[in-house]
Amino acid sequence: MKTIWKFELEIKNEQIIEMPKNALILQTAQIQNGRPVIWAVCDDEEKEKSNVIILTLGTGNPINVNIQLRFVYIGTYQLGSFVGHVFVKKS
Repeated sequence: MKTIWKFELEIKNEQIIEMPKNALILQTAQIQNGRPVIWAVCDDEEKEKSNVIILTLGTGNPINVNIQLRFVYIGTYQLGSFVGHVFVKKS
């Protein structure tokens, strides 16, 4: 069975999140209970995991990678004065 899972993000440029293999990340990033989160459609029965690389880039900060070729935009969230733009590395 497939269900939607929530994954909390750290407020840092790059992080790795372990998800079930072939998870479908929804194109949104929001604040829930004061924490940035993303959601993904996951197969509850999938035993194999994959490491997903997530970038969070703040408005006005330099971008040190070829973002258009290597990453897909997920969404933007605001936390106080910080605005984070979230990208996931293409597989």
